[in-house]
Amino acid sequence: MAAVVFDLDGTLVDSLADIAASTNVCLAAAGLPTHTQNAVRGFVGHGIGVLVERALGAHATAARVASLLAAIRTHYQQHSTDRTRPFTGIAELLQTLARRRVPLGVVSNKPHEMTTHIVRELFPEVPFGFVAGESRDIPRKPDPTGILTACATLGVSPSAAVYVGDTSVDMQAARAAGVRSVAVTWGFRDRAALEPSRPDHWATSPEDILAVL
Repeated sequence: MAAVVFDLDGTLVDSLADIAASTNVCLAAAGLPTHTQNAVRGFVGHGIGVLVERALGAHATAARVASLLAAIRTHYQQHSTDRTRPFTGIAELLQTLARRRVPLGVVSNKPHEMTTHIVRELFPEVPFGFVAGESRDIPRKPDPTGILTACATLGVSPSAAVYVGDTSVDMQAARAAGVRSVAVTWGFRDRAALEPSRPDHWATSPEDILAVL
């Protein structure tokens, strides 16, 4: 395989504590019910807009969604790396891939400015050739635009790339883009939740990704 493109949250980094904290701080400030960290785990994966709608639940109105979305964006931008860290073995995996001169990319459903900030903060020495989150030009996965743009920017065809992620949305996006998919089992979804999406490969540790390559 000539290139590896990664999802961010639940794949490269364990960001659940910071996502849950920002969500709950903003809900509490609005006088609304908060959620356990495990509940927030089920809200993530489809972008910040869906997270807000799920967090509000029966309290959702157009005005509340807009207000909470703005509040979480502001708070999370300032606190997105308070407790977020790479998963065990990820730094070593990325170092190995970089030494082998494997083109590397990141495509996330997190807003673009948050995605690039976290990658800069936590992986300053990794030579990612493409990093993108949701933006006007890159729709949320499972739309394949982000992965296809990553392949084009990295100079490889989709058939010469793999996409590594932790949710069924990631597997759907990989299939739509025509790249091989690798489902990791250390992220926000367990294997049972991922099996219906029929990934091409499984990774129970970062080292397994080297075996796929």
